[in-house]
Amino acid sequence: GGAPAVEADQYADIRERIKARAAELDLKATKPKEVFEATEQKNVLQSMVDTAVEETQKEEEALAYSDGLGVVEGMKKELDLIIWPGPQEVLNTLGLVVVITAVMVIYVLGVDKFLQFALDPLFHYPAKEVIAEKAA
Repeated sequence: GGAPAVEADQYADIRERIKARAAELDLKATKPKEVFEATEQKNVLQSMVDTAVEETQKEEEALAYSDGLGVVEGMKKELDLIIWPGPQEVLNTLGLVVVITAVMVIYVLGVDKFLQFALDPLFHYPAKEVIAEKAA
């Protein structure tokens, strides 16, 4: 019966330490809950206000960026920002696309012909002439 007494002693020690710490921090049973509820209420309202302010700022920034331009003027402004490729870059890219396409075509044709060659004996049915000869 020695062990349980020791365990109870350990827990008592921990309880005392918790009580001492709570007293240090001056905690009361109801205080944290009330504080939490009050701040929660404030946070909801605050977040609504923050959202409204952010949206207004975004709208103002959008107006400032577009300078009050119409759709067509806005498109022109965006198109001016594009860095178009030079003739050499266009040729290089075109060559690359053609080469890759050709390689893929050759690969697919090669696989197709190989599979025809490999599987034809498995699925080959006798020709009509052979059937006609057997019937005769």
